[in-house]
Amino acid sequence: GQCVARAPGDTCASAIEAATVPFVWAGDTRDYLNDGWYGATQCPGFPFGLGATSDDVAFRFTPPASGTYKVRLDGDYDTNLWVAQSCDPASCLGADRTGFRDAEVVVDGTAGEPFYVIVDGTSNSGNSAGHATLIIDTCVPDCTDKPCGDDGCGGSCGTCADGGSC
Repeated sequence: GQCVARAPGDTCASAIEAATVPFVWAGDTRDYLNDGWYGATQCPGFPFGLGATSDDVAFRFTPPASGTYKVRLDGDYDTNLWVAQSCDPASCLGADRTGFRDAEVVVDGTAGEPFYVIVDGTSNSGNSAGHATLIIDTCVPDCTDKPCGDDGCGGSCGTCADGGSC
């Protein structure tokens, strides 16, 4: 047999530099091996771990300016998107698993301080992998025609009068 070098992004240590804003990557996670996953309670809001047996690709994004960034993933497979401060899953800042629809994580970034974005699958017993598109961009709050609720960047458009629900 022959040894084949691993591609950039195949491990967190060789993460692909996401060097522009917006940054767009379109590819196939089946071109990479399974190296990254997070365990139960390591990602805020996720009481369980995902991606233990799914192919994944890693990106490193260094914000050019401090602010809020939106990380979005769309795939043709059961996707799992997670963001961490380092290659250690215990440094997870957030995750989203929405199946075959857009997954999204909003991150407060500090200029010059990188964070890692992992495009993964959900499976812990098989390989959830396939075509995916990743977009990292500045998050712009949108409260157009919304007197209340989420502004899309982790903030609020307001509250309802008299304690009503939005």
